[in-house]
Amino acid sequence: MKVALITTIFGIVVALILQVFYNYVLSRVEALNSNMEEAAMSLLDMCVKSPKCKK
Repeated sequence: MKVALITTIFGIVVALILQVFYNYVLSRVEALNSNMEEAAMSLLDMCVKSPKCKK
C-alpha cells in the first residue's frame, strides 16, 4: 500500500512538471506563430505597395 501511494505521488509530481513545461512551450510556439503571421502580412503589404510587384 505504501509503495502504491509513493508511486502515485511521484506520478502526479512528474505530470505537474510536464504540464507546466508543455504550457510554456505551447505559449512560445503561439507567440512565434503570431510573429510570423505579422511578418508575412507586412511583407505582403510592402509587396502590394511596391511598383515592382504590380506587373
